[in-house]
Amino acid sequence: MINKQLDSGLINKLTVILSLKNRKNFTFRWMEFMNYIHFPFKILIADGGKEDTVLIEKLNNPKNYPNINYTYIKYPFDKSYLDYYSKLADVLSKVDTPYSMLMDNDDFIFPSGLTKSINFLDINKDYVSSRGRIDG
Repeated sequence: MINKQLDSGLINKLTVILSLKNRKNFTFRWMEFMNYIHFPFKILIADGGKEDTVLIEKLNNPKNYPNINYTYIKYPFDKSYLDYYSKLADVLSKVDTPYSMLMDNDDFIFPSGLTKSINFLDINKDYVSSRGRIDG
């Protein structure tokens, strides 16, 4: 397990939104990684891809990824930007934490960087976003 134990107060401050449109193998790799590091934050998966029984069945079974807290939501296919933005608006309405973050299934993050961002935003109330560094 890569992830160190985090304070539950921090864990309850962030929801990660994983927006999907196809690329099943990317999604499985992302989920395996998050499961491996025991990713502590909530994840909402907003799937606007084509119907894929294998993907849907795997993500609908939390026993496949027991070390992460996630909810899988299947949306209609993202045929247009309107469909995509409607999906994002709906999934954002389901966030019940003070902070949220949008991700794709080719983005990889570590909890330590997210805790720095959460702490920064908690201290600096006049900021609405925070980002990390790619180079370390």
